[in-house]
Amino acid sequence: AGRDINVLPKIAEILSKEKERVFIYHLPGNSHFPYDKRDGAESNFQCPDDFNEELCDFSRVHDVYFSHLYNFLKDQNNLKVIIVGDHAPPFRKKVN
Repeated sequence: AGRDINVLPKIAEILSKEKERVFIYHLPGNSHFPYDKRDGAESNFQCPDDFNEELCDFSRVHDVYFSHLYNFLKDQNNLKVIIVGDHAPPFRKKVN
């Protein structure tokens, strides 16, 4: 499987060729378990003490993805982006 961040240049290519409105739905493949830890390798995210390993991996993967998404979006003009989620992450340790 390819990395989620590698999809962004393909989306940019589609947008550059379209002369009229276009709708693109991009569902990142690494947004649910099991995470590919390589996708979070370039993250500088520091996990808080009350995060378990799964939540740290989740946070690092998303830190990298949203950093790439930000860099992609800052170069786009006349573009609307809607980000949605289907549920809250269920894996944070309880703090007493």
